[in-house]
Amino acid sequence: MSDRDALMLTLIRGLEGAATALDVVDDETRQQIGALLSPKARRLLAALTAPAPPPLTADAADERAPAAPPTADATDAPAAASEEAPEPPEKKPAVFGVPAAAFVVTCFDDLPEDALGAIASFSDIKTLTCVATCRALRDAAAKLSPRLEHSLVLKRYPLLGTVVRSPEGAPAPGELFSTYTRFFEGPRRRPTRPEPTAALDAYTLSLEIELYKPVDGRQSRWADVPASAMAERQSVYSGTGVLREQSSSLPCYEFPIPAGVFERVDDLTSRSWRLRAKVMASRRVSGRLQFAKLFQGGVMDWDDGTIIFDWEEIPPNPENGGVLWQYRNMVDYDLYVDPQVHLVWAQESGVFANRQSKVEARFKLMTEGDTSDMSLSDACLCLEHYVGWSE
Repeated sequence: MSDRDALMLTLIRGLEGAATALDVVDDETRQQIGALLSPKARRLLAALTAPAPPPLTADAADERAPAAPPTADATDAPAAASEEAPEPPEKKPAVFGVPAAAFVVTCFDDLPEDALGAIASFSDIKTLTCVATCRALRDAAAKLSPRLEHSLVLKRYPLLGTVVRSPEGAPAPGELFSTYTRFFEGPRRRPTRPEPTAALDAYTLSLEIELYKPVDGRQSRWADVPASAMAERQSVYSGTGVLREQSSSLPCYEFPIPAGVFERVDDLTSRSWRLRAKVMASRRVSGRLQFAKLFQGGVMDWDDGTIIFDWEEIPPNPENGGVLWQYRNMVDYDLYVDPQVHLVWAQESGVFANRQSKVEARFKLMTEGDTSDMSLSDACLCLEHYVGWSE
């Protein structure tokens, strides 16, 4: 396309926009818009939008003819004949080689399809997207072939042409454009951190403490064994936790344990019984109750009046293949960041009989060399997206 053709198309777009604006506003606004234009622009716009004058009828020609003088002598006839006829009115100059009277385009529908396609092809694809917001252009764009919009997207993004060469069976051009832009033209940075959609108090944590006697009584009292290796078992506590209110925003659930339970457990574990704990989360979604496993493990350390349970990772959602794939790789290369629930069971201090005790459950992130507390947001996201919930 030559520079002259490009200039013509640019001027046509500007003039069409001005004419469309003048057609959709009231007289007062039209006068305000006209006052903002330069005199030359007002004259050019008026010349381009003025309708051609209607042809004169015979009656109108007679009315416009000059009246004959009341009397005329024969001697005056030669003089009248010798007078020169009046010159015709000067025609308006042509614009871009086209007569002004013929250059009347009231809307884009008046343009032929090839001219409309040329304007769209010359425009940037973003301009073509903005054109859809204009009522006049929207109606005119319906005349375009779907292949034109498809070809404009492929011209802008050649990589798409390797798989969607034809519009048949391909997504709509607008969908192709937005998808490619989102994938390849967005800022290269870390993904935005998600925000939880439910608060932590929307989840209920339940704890069970049980004792069991293994088939092989020679095992350590700290070891955890599968159910098939248990000869006998009994539950010594089950209840729900209370979310502690604290200013540090580090989530912690507390389970108050009745008096005497700690002493009973301490006595039985010294006589071939083993101790382990289970933690389950529950929530309601659309009125349906769902459950998720957070912890099951034995004892890692037992000090005077304090029991620390095993550090076990929270089981990931088995239906999320991407999470399982990444989790397996992190374990294989020792580059893991495991979400865990740490349980600590401690007795009251300074009391010698019927001492109360409580279990604290804290959400942790464990790496190869460190363990840190989860934030309130991390704990909510872990429960919402990471764990596997029942149907």
